[in-house]
Amino acid sequence: MFARSVGARGAKARPGTINYASAGIGSQTHLAGAYFATQAGIDIVHVPFKLSADIIADLIAGRVQVVFAPAAFTLPLLTGGKLLALAVLASSSTHDPIEVPSTLLRIINYEPMLSSKPCIKRSSRSAPTRH
Repeated sequence: MFARSVGARGAKARPGTINYASAGIGSQTHLAGAYFATQAGIDIVHVPFKLSADIIADLIAGRVQVVFAPAAFTLPLLTGGKLLALAVLASSSTHDPIEVPSTLLRIINYEPMLSSKPCIKRSSRSAPTRH
């Protein structure tokens, strides 16, 4: 599921080295990350936050590598190319306003959660794919 430098193969090869941010213990973003890790068979480290702004700051700074967050919360940073949506935790991809593949296209046998939160990381490219 993870693109470029944060790859599922890399996560399996280096268990416990990829940090994912959430809105706190037991939050929907925490559970989405834990569920994804279980389904993908990877060991990622949960880093709970109290403030959403701190999540984005630490994601952009590279202190956490992944966040499972609502697209509306991150859309300006996604369309501006500062963040990269790796996949949406849903059964189908999204195409508007940006293209984001489904986890089903990235992980075989992944059973998506009811929520459709995208998995997001800091971008290493200049601009997102737009359609």
